[in-house]
Amino acid sequence: MDQPSIGSQPCQTESVFLNLEQIEHGKPSLLMSYCAQAISHGGLEAECIWLCMPNGRKWIAKDIKFDTENPTLGIEQLRKQYGWLKRRSLFSAVGVKGVLIRFLGFREASNDFEVVLIDLDSTGTPRKIERELDAMDAIVEIGECSVDIMGRSHNPNIRCPNEDFDQYTNEIFCKVQNVRRLEQLEVESKWLQPMLEFYWQNGIGTKGAELLRTAGFLVSYKSLQYDQFYDAANPYGKTIRAFKIVEGWRLRYLLLLVVGSLACSICVVAIITVARQSLEDGLTAGSYSLALATTCLAVLAFLSAVL
Repeated sequence: MDQPSIGSQPCQTESVFLNLEQIEHGKPSLLMSYCAQAISHGGLEAECIWLCMPNGRKWIAKDIKFDTENPTLGIEQLRKQYGWLKRRSLFSAVGVKGVLIRFLGFREASNDFEVVLIDLDSTGTPRKIERELDAMDAIVEIGECSVDIMGRSHNPNIRCPNEDFDQYTNEIFCKVQNVRRLEQLEVESKWLQPMLEFYWQNGIGTKGAELLRTAGFLVSYKSLQYDQFYDAANPYGKTIRAFKIVEGWRLRYLLLLVVGSLACSICVVAIITVARQSLEDGLTAGSYSLALATTCLAVLAFLSAVL
């Protein structure tokens, strides 16, 4: 009589636990181990913001752990993601832009992720909402389902002339309340990018953190451990919102260098004129010094652009 194989039991047990875990939480994501390590240091409530930057022809993403006790982020934190030279370069981070990213793989050497990204559609979404609102206006009973002075609508469970049925959720809803929700979403979509730029330029405090959390840019590590529902069905995994670092010329540095070059040239003219008792010699030395400063500035600008 054949004996049961004892060696296969641990594998079967492990498989059962894995299946139970997937049923409860979802499909383990590519970030599961990384997020588990972050949670072990920062707790279950640890949150982060993802920043994307170019690396040759690829894009990489790094997480910035968000400190709830001292929620201060800004342009300087963006520049700290670069090396020492790039951080002080004339061509560096000047702002951010909202994007959607998907993770491709983890790079252990640099402790970051390789990602693909697409720009967040800040103009197409309002247009889609406008088309939806135009379609809803034709089927809404005017003068019904108003709001009170506090902006509160009637109970959605109470029957009203604008009642309708959602075939996807098998629920009854009020069309007027849905219109208000779409209108609010339209306003938020139009104001999202200007608000994000304002907070990044002036520092992200408690109010800015609430905006980022509501808009989906500030996410918990716990939520990134598993892919659920449509994310689990998608072969590319979870799609999340992140910030793409926008690089540009730091005009303040450029102006300071130009003013400094002119000031040095004027000083050279004055010193040589007094020393040689000749304005012609002073102007000649000043022109040479200005040409040298201009050459140095051009070389510095070139290196800043290519490095």
